[in-house]
Amino acid sequence: MKKSDKPAKSDKPAKEIDRIGKVAAELEEAVVLGPMQARPELTEIRANWEMRLDRWAAQWIRAAHRSQDLRASLTEVRAQGRARRTQARQARTEQAMSRLGSVAYRRLRTYRRAVLVSRALIGLVVIALAWSAVNVQHNIAPNTTPANLLWWLSYGAELVVSGFVVALMLVSTDATTWGMSLDRGRIILFEVALMSVTIGLNAGHHLHQKDWGAAAQNSAAPLMIGTGMWLHGWISRRYATILAHADDLLNAESSTTTAGEYEQAARVEHHVESDAVAVSHTDEEVDCRALAEAIVDQDAPATMRDTARDYERLVSTVENVLTDYAAGQWPADIAANYRMDEIAVMRLINRAGQLLDEQAHTAPIAA
Repeated sequence: MKKSDKPAKSDKPAKEIDRIGKVAAELEEAVVLGPMQARPELTEIRANWEMRLDRWAAQWIRAAHRSQDLRASLTEVRAQGRARRTQARQARTEQAMSRLGSVAYRRLRTYRRAVLVSRALIGLVVIALAWSAVNVQHNIAPNTTPANLLWWLSYGAELVVSGFVVALMLVSTDATTWGMSLDRGRIILFEVALMSVTIGLNAGHHLHQKDWGAAAQNSAAPLMIGTGMWLHGWISRRYATILAHADDLLNAESSTTTAGEYEQAARVEHHVESDAVAVSHTDEEVDCRALAEAIVDQDAPATMRDTARDYERLVSTVENVLTDYAAGQWPADIAANYRMDEIAVMRLINRAGQLLDEQAHTAPIAA
Protein backbone atom coordinates (compact mmCIF):
# COMPACT_ATOMS: atom_id res chain seq x y z
CA MET A 1 0.00 0.00 0.00
CA LYS A 2 2.76 2.45 0.62
CA LYS A 3 4.24 1.82 -2.79
CA SER A 4 0.93 2.70 -4.46
CA ASP A 5 0.54 5.97 -2.58
CA LYS A 6 3.74 7.55 -3.89
CA PRO A 7 2.63 7.99 -7.56
CA ALA A 8 -0.50 9.91 -6.43
CA LYS A 9 1.67 12.62 -4.90
CA SER A 10 3.68 12.96 -8.07
CA ASP A 11 0.47 13.43 -10.31
CA LYS A 12 -0.72 16.59 -8.52
CA PRO A 13 1.69 19.03 -10.17
CA ALA A 14 0.87 17.62 -13.59
CA LYS A 15 -2.81 18.32 -13.12
CA GLU A 16 -2.16 21.86 -12.03
CA ILE A 17 -0.02 22.38 -15.09
CA ASP A 18 -2.83 21.11 -17.31
CA ARG A 19 -5.32 23.46 -15.61
CA ILE A 20 -3.03 26.42 -16.03
CA GLY A 21 -2.64 25.54 -19.70
CA LYS A 22 -6.37 25.39 -20.18
CA VAL A 23 -6.90 28.71 -18.45
CA ALA A 24 -4.15 30.25 -20.51
CA ALA A 25 -5.75 28.91 -23.68
CA GLU A 26 -9.12 30.27 -22.61
CA LEU A 27 -7.55 33.63 -21.82
CA GLU A 28 -5.92 33.81 -25.20
CA GLU A 29 -9.27 32.96 -26.82
CA ALA A 30 -11.03 35.62 -24.73
CA VAL A 31 -8.39 38.17 -25.67
CA VAL A 32 -9.04 37.46 -29.33
CA LEU A 33 -12.85 37.03 -29.19
CA GLY A 34 -13.64 39.76 -26.66
CA PRO A 35 -13.03 42.75 -28.94
CA MET A 36 -14.70 40.97 -31.80
CA GLN A 37 -17.86 40.29 -29.78
CA ALA A 38 -18.05 43.94 -28.67
CA ARG A 39 -18.23 45.24 -32.25
CA PRO A 40 -21.75 46.53 -33.25
CA GLU A 41 -21.69 44.77 -36.61
CA LEU A 42 -22.55 41.50 -34.88
CA THR A 43 -25.80 42.95 -33.44
CA GLU A 44 -26.80 44.91 -36.56
CA ILE A 45 -27.11 41.88 -38.75
CA ARG A 46 -30.85 41.53 -39.65
CA ALA A 47 -32.60 38.38 -40.60
CA ASN A 48 -34.75 38.00 -43.71
CA TRP A 49 -37.97 38.29 -41.73
CA GLU A 50 -36.69 41.51 -40.13
CA MET A 51 -35.94 43.01 -43.53
CA ARG A 52 -39.43 42.08 -44.73
CA LEU A 53 -40.97 43.77 -41.69
CA ASP A 54 -38.85 46.91 -42.28
CA ARG A 55 -39.95 47.02 -45.91
CA TRP A 56 -43.61 46.67 -44.93
CA ALA A 57 -43.26 49.40 -42.29
CA ALA A 58 -41.61 51.75 -44.80
CA GLN A 59 -44.41 51.12 -47.30
CA TRP A 60 -47.05 51.78 -44.66
CA ILE A 61 -45.33 55.01 -43.59
CA ARG A 62 -45.14 56.23 -47.22
CA ALA A 63 -48.82 55.41 -47.71
CA ALA A 64 -49.69 57.34 -44.55
CA HIS A 65 -47.68 60.34 -45.79
CA ARG A 66 -49.44 60.18 -49.17
CA SER A 67 -52.83 60.04 -47.47
CA GLN A 68 -51.91 62.97 -45.26
CA ASP A 69 -50.66 65.00 -48.26
CA LEU A 70 -53.85 64.20 -50.14
CA ARG A 71 -56.02 65.37 -47.26
CA ALA A 72 -53.98 68.55 -46.92
CA SER A 73 -54.25 69.25 -50.66
CA LEU A 74 -58.00 68.62 -50.66
CA THR A 75 -58.40 70.89 -47.65
CA GLU A 76 -56.45 73.63 -49.43
CA VAL A 77 -58.51 73.22 -52.60
CA ARG A 78 -61.77 73.39 -50.62
CA ALA A 79 -60.52 76.47 -48.76
CA GLN A 80 -59.66 78.15 -52.06
CA GLY A 81 -63.09 77.30 -53.44
CA ARG A 82 -64.77 78.71 -50.34
CA ALA A 83 -62.64 81.83 -50.59
CA ARG A 84 -63.61 82.30 -54.25
CA ARG A 85 -67.29 81.79 -53.47
CA THR A 86 -67.09 84.18 -50.54
CA GLN A 87 -65.34 86.76 -52.70
CA ALA A 88 -67.96 86.34 -55.43
CA ARG A 89 -70.76 86.75 -52.89
CA GLN A 90 -69.10 89.84 -51.48
CA ALA A 91 -68.69 91.26 -54.98
CA ARG A 92 -72.36 90.60 -55.76
CA THR A 93 -73.38 92.11 -52.43
CA GLU A 94 -71.25 95.19 -53.00
CA GLN A 95 -72.64 95.53 -56.52
CA ALA A 96 -76.21 95.19 -55.23
CA MET A 97 -75.52 97.71 -52.46
CA SER A 98 -73.99 100.15 -54.93
CA ARG A 99 -77.02 99.74 -57.17
CA LEU A 100 -79.39 100.27 -54.29
CA GLY A 101 -77.47 103.38 -53.35
CA SER A 102 -77.73 104.75 -56.89
CA VAL A 103 -80.67 107.08 -57.45
CA ALA A 104 -80.65 106.37 -61.18
CA TYR A 105 -80.86 102.60 -60.64
CA ARG A 106 -83.71 102.93 -58.14
CA ARG A 107 -85.52 105.29 -60.48
CA LEU A 108 -85.16 102.79 -63.34
CA ARG A 109 -86.36 99.94 -61.12
CA THR A 110 -89.40 101.97 -60.05
CA TYR A 111 -90.16 102.82 -63.66
CA ARG A 112 -90.03 99.16 -64.73
CA ARG A 113 -92.16 98.14 -61.78
CA ALA A 114 -94.73 100.82 -62.62
CA VAL A 115 -94.97 99.51 -66.19
CA LEU A 116 -95.34 95.90 -65.03
CA VAL A 117 -98.02 96.76 -62.45
CA SER A 118 -99.92 98.80 -65.03
CA ARG A 119 -99.83 95.96 -67.56
CA ALA A 120 -100.97 93.46 -64.94
CA LEU A 121 -103.93 95.63 -63.96
CA ILE A 122 -104.84 96.20 -67.59
CA GLY A 123 -104.74 92.44 -68.16
CA LEU A 124 -107.06 91.82 -65.18
CA VAL A 125 -109.47 94.50 -66.39
CA VAL A 126 -109.46 92.97 -69.88
CA ILE A 127 -110.41 89.59 -68.35
CA ALA A 128 -113.26 91.26 -66.46
CA LEU A 129 -114.33 93.00 -69.67
CA ALA A 130 -114.43 89.66 -71.48
CA TRP A 131 -116.65 88.28 -68.73
CA SER A 132 -118.83 91.37 -69.00
CA ALA A 133 -119.04 90.91 -72.78
CA VAL A 134 -120.41 87.39 -72.30
CA ASN A 135 -123.02 88.70 -69.87
CA VAL A 136 -124.03 91.44 -72.32
CA GLN A 137 -124.34 88.93 -75.14
CA HIS A 138 -126.62 86.75 -73.02
CA ASN A 139 -128.75 89.79 -72.14
CA ILE A 140 -129.07 91.26 -75.65
CA ALA A 141 -129.21 88.18 -77.85
CA PRO A 142 -129.68 85.11 -75.67
CA ASN A 143 -131.29 82.89 -78.29
CA THR A 144 -129.19 83.76 -81.34
CA THR A 145 -126.44 81.81 -83.06
CA PRO A 146 -123.16 82.94 -84.65
CA ALA A 147 -124.98 82.94 -87.98
CA ASN A 148 -127.01 85.89 -86.74
CA LEU A 149 -125.36 89.31 -87.00
CA LEU A 150 -126.87 90.37 -83.66
CA TRP A 151 -124.84 87.65 -81.94
CA TRP A 152 -121.64 89.40 -83.00
CA LEU A 153 -122.94 92.92 -82.42
CA SER A 154 -123.89 92.04 -78.85
CA TYR A 155 -120.21 91.32 -78.15
CA GLY A 156 -119.21 94.47 -80.04
CA ALA A 157 -121.21 96.69 -77.69
CA GLU A 158 -119.08 95.67 -74.74
CA LEU A 159 -115.90 95.75 -76.84
CA VAL A 160 -116.52 99.44 -77.56
CA VAL A 161 -116.73 100.17 -73.86
CA SER A 162 -113.66 97.98 -73.26
CA GLY A 163 -111.66 99.93 -75.81
CA PHE A 164 -112.49 103.20 -74.10
CA VAL A 165 -111.50 101.81 -70.69
CA VAL A 166 -108.20 100.38 -71.95
CA ALA A 167 -107.41 103.67 -73.71
CA LEU A 168 -107.88 105.60 -70.48
CA MET A 169 -105.65 103.17 -68.60
CA LEU A 170 -102.91 103.33 -71.26
CA VAL A 171 -102.95 107.12 -71.13
CA SER A 172 -102.51 106.96 -67.35
CA THR A 173 -99.63 104.50 -67.79
CA ASP A 174 -97.84 106.72 -70.31
CA ALA A 175 -98.33 109.75 -68.09
CA THR A 176 -96.81 107.83 -65.19
CA THR A 177 -93.77 106.79 -67.23
CA TRP A 178 -93.13 110.44 -68.02
CA GLY A 179 -93.73 111.58 -64.44
CA MET A 180 -96.86 113.57 -65.32
CA SER A 181 -100.16 113.93 -63.46
CA LEU A 182 -103.39 113.97 -65.47
CA ASP A 183 -106.60 115.87 -64.81
CA ARG A 184 -108.35 113.30 -62.64
CA GLY A 185 -111.65 115.21 -62.69
CA ARG A 186 -112.22 114.67 -66.38
CA ILE A 187 -110.91 111.11 -66.25
CA ILE A 188 -113.30 110.28 -63.40
CA LEU A 189 -116.16 111.69 -65.46
CA PHE A 190 -115.29 109.39 -68.35
CA GLU A 191 -114.88 106.42 -66.05
CA VAL A 192 -118.24 106.99 -64.36
CA ALA A 193 -119.96 107.28 -67.74
CA LEU A 194 -118.34 104.06 -69.00
CA MET A 195 -119.15 102.23 -65.77
CA SER A 196 -122.78 103.32 -66.01
CA VAL A 197 -122.99 101.96 -69.56
CA THR A 198 -121.32 98.70 -68.53
CA ILE A 199 -123.61 98.19 -65.52
CA GLY A 200 -126.64 99.00 -67.67
CA LEU A 201 -125.63 96.45 -70.30
CA ASN A 202 -124.86 93.76 -67.71
CA ALA A 203 -127.61 94.21 -65.10
CA GLY A 204 -130.17 96.57 -66.68
CA HIS A 205 -132.27 93.76 -68.12
CA HIS A 206 -132.40 91.92 -64.77
CA LEU A 207 -133.13 95.09 -62.84
CA HIS A 208 -136.04 95.81 -65.17
CA GLN A 209 -137.42 92.36 -64.45
CA LYS A 210 -136.70 92.83 -60.71
CA ASP A 211 -134.50 89.74 -60.72
CA TRP A 212 -132.19 90.98 -57.97
CA GLY A 213 -130.10 87.83 -57.74
CA ALA A 214 -129.27 87.76 -61.45
CA ALA A 215 -128.67 91.53 -61.37
CA ALA A 216 -126.17 91.17 -58.53
CA GLN A 217 -124.49 88.27 -60.32
CA ASN A 218 -124.15 90.20 -63.57
CA SER A 219 -122.93 93.29 -61.72
CA ALA A 220 -119.85 91.47 -60.45
CA ALA A 221 -117.90 91.96 -63.68
CA PRO A 222 -118.64 95.72 -63.97
CA LEU A 223 -117.71 96.20 -60.32
CA MET A 224 -114.38 94.46 -60.87
CA ILE A 225 -113.82 96.64 -63.92
CA GLY A 226 -114.51 99.75 -61.90
CA THR A 227 -112.26 98.60 -59.06
CA GLY A 228 -109.46 97.87 -61.53
CA MET A 229 -109.84 101.28 -63.16
CA TRP A 230 -109.84 103.09 -59.82
CA LEU A 231 -106.89 101.08 -58.52
CA HIS A 232 -104.99 101.65 -61.77
CA GLY A 233 -105.52 105.38 -61.54
CA TRP A 234 -104.51 105.50 -57.87
CA ILE A 235 -101.35 103.45 -58.46
CA SER A 236 -100.47 105.54 -61.51
CA ARG A 237 -100.71 108.74 -59.45
CA ARG A 238 -98.52 107.28 -56.72
CA TYR A 239 -95.90 106.10 -59.20
CA ALA A 240 -95.97 109.52 -60.88
CA THR A 241 -95.23 111.13 -57.51
CA ILE A 242 -92.42 108.67 -56.79
CA LEU A 243 -90.84 109.19 -60.20
CA ALA A 244 -91.10 112.97 -59.83
CA HIS A 245 -89.29 112.71 -56.51
CA ALA A 246 -86.67 110.50 -58.13
CA ASP A 247 -86.21 113.05 -60.91
CA ASP A 248 -85.67 115.78 -58.31
CA LEU A 249 -83.00 113.66 -56.62
CA LEU A 250 -81.33 113.00 -59.97
CA ASN A 251 -81.34 116.69 -60.82
CA ALA A 252 -79.89 117.54 -57.42
CA GLU A 253 -77.19 114.89 -57.83
CA SER A 254 -76.43 116.14 -61.33
CA SER A 255 -76.18 119.70 -60.03
CA THR A 256 -73.80 118.57 -57.29
CA THR A 257 -71.67 116.69 -59.81
CA THR A 258 -71.64 119.69 -62.13
CA ALA A 259 -70.61 121.98 -59.27
CA GLY A 260 -67.82 119.56 -58.39
CA GLU A 261 -66.66 119.50 -62.00
CA TYR A 262 -66.68 123.31 -62.11
CA GLU A 263 -64.70 123.41 -58.86
CA GLN A 264 -62.19 120.92 -60.21
CA ALA A 265 -61.89 122.90 -63.45
CA ALA A 266 -61.31 126.08 -61.46
CA ARG A 267 -58.67 124.33 -59.36
CA VAL A 268 -56.94 123.09 -62.51
CA GLU A 269 -57.10 126.56 -63.99
CA HIS A 270 -55.57 127.94 -60.80
CA HIS A 271 -52.73 125.44 -61.05
CA VAL A 272 -52.19 126.34 -64.68
CA GLU A 273 -52.03 130.03 -63.82
CA SER A 274 -49.66 129.36 -60.95
CA ASP A 275 -47.43 127.36 -63.29
CA ALA A 276 -47.34 130.08 -65.95
CA VAL A 277 -44.06 131.43 -64.67
CA ALA A 278 -42.39 128.03 -64.74
CA VAL A 279 -43.84 127.18 -68.12
CA SER A 280 -42.58 130.41 -69.59
CA HIS A 281 -39.04 129.22 -68.89
CA THR A 282 -39.35 125.76 -70.41
CA ASP A 283 -38.35 127.01 -73.85
CA GLU A 284 -35.07 128.33 -72.42
CA GLU A 285 -32.14 126.26 -71.34
CA VAL A 286 -32.55 125.81 -67.58
CA ASP A 287 -29.91 124.37 -65.30
CA CYS A 288 -32.12 121.95 -63.38
CA ARG A 289 -29.20 120.82 -61.23
CA ALA A 290 -28.56 124.34 -59.99
CA LEU A 291 -32.26 124.91 -59.39
CA ALA A 292 -32.50 121.66 -57.45
CA GLU A 293 -29.53 122.58 -55.27
CA ALA A 294 -31.00 126.03 -54.60
CA ILE A 295 -34.40 124.58 -53.67
CA VAL A 296 -32.85 122.01 -51.32
CA ASP A 297 -30.53 124.59 -49.72
CA GLN A 298 -33.32 127.09 -49.12
CA ASP A 299 -36.43 125.00 -48.47
CA ALA A 300 -35.40 121.50 -47.32
CA PRO A 301 -35.28 120.96 -43.51
CA ALA A 302 -31.83 120.70 -42.03
CA THR A 303 -32.55 117.25 -40.64
CA MET A 304 -33.13 115.91 -44.15
CA ARG A 305 -29.74 117.06 -45.46
CA ASP A 306 -27.39 116.34 -42.59
CA THR A 307 -25.23 113.93 -44.52
CA ALA A 308 -23.84 114.24 -48.01
CA ARG A 309 -25.74 111.14 -49.05
CA ASP A 310 -29.10 112.57 -47.97
CA TYR A 311 -28.31 115.89 -49.61
CA GLU A 312 -27.37 114.23 -52.90
CA ARG A 313 -30.52 112.08 -52.82
CA LEU A 314 -32.79 115.13 -52.32
CA VAL A 315 -31.03 117.12 -55.03
CA SER A 316 -31.26 114.21 -57.49
CA THR A 317 -34.99 113.78 -56.83
CA VAL A 318 -35.75 117.48 -57.28
CA GLU A 319 -33.57 117.59 -60.39
CA ASN A 320 -35.41 114.63 -61.94
CA VAL A 321 -38.78 116.25 -61.22
CA LEU A 322 -37.75 119.52 -62.83
CA THR A 323 -36.17 117.75 -65.80
CA ASP A 324 -39.31 115.71 -66.48
CA TYR A 325 -41.48 118.81 -66.18
CA ALA A 326 -39.21 120.70 -68.55
CA ALA A 327 -39.54 117.76 -70.98
CA GLY A 328 -43.31 118.27 -71.08
CA GLN A 329 -44.66 115.70 -68.62
CA TRP A 330 -47.74 116.50 -66.54
CA PRO A 331 -47.33 116.95 -62.78
CA ALA A 332 -49.71 114.04 -62.13
CA ASP A 333 -47.53 111.72 -64.22
CA ILE A 334 -44.38 112.94 -62.48
CA ALA A 335 -45.97 112.35 -59.06
CA ALA A 336 -46.94 108.83 -60.10
CA ASN A 337 -43.46 108.06 -61.44
CA TYR A 338 -41.66 109.14 -58.27
CA ARG A 339 -44.42 108.16 -55.84
CA MET A 340 -44.87 111.71 -54.66
CA ASP A 341 -47.85 113.84 -53.83
CA GLU A 342 -49.02 115.89 -56.79
CA ILE A 343 -49.27 118.97 -54.59
CA ALA A 344 -45.60 118.54 -53.60
CA VAL A 345 -44.64 118.32 -57.26
CA MET A 346 -46.59 121.51 -57.99
CA ARG A 347 -44.83 123.27 -55.13
CA LEU A 348 -41.42 122.27 -56.48
CA ILE A 349 -42.37 123.55 -59.95
CA ASN A 350 -43.70 126.83 -58.53
CA ARG A 351 -40.58 127.25 -56.43
CA ALA A 352 -38.42 126.68 -59.49
CA GLY A 353 -40.39 129.36 -61.35
CA GLN A 354 -39.86 131.79 -58.49
CA LEU A 355 -36.13 131.13 -58.51
CA LEU A 356 -36.01 131.63 -62.27
CA ASP A 357 -37.77 134.97 -61.85
CA GLU A 358 -35.27 135.99 -59.21
CA GLN A 359 -32.48 134.87 -61.52
CA ALA A 360 -33.87 137.01 -64.32
CA HIS A 361 -33.89 140.12 -62.10
CA THR A 362 -30.61 139.51 -60.27
CA ALA A 363 -27.66 137.23 -61.03
CA PRO A 364 -27.88 133.72 -62.50
CA ILE A 365 -27.66 130.79 -60.12
CA ALA A 366 -24.18 129.36 -60.04
CA ALA A 367 -23.85 125.80 -61.20
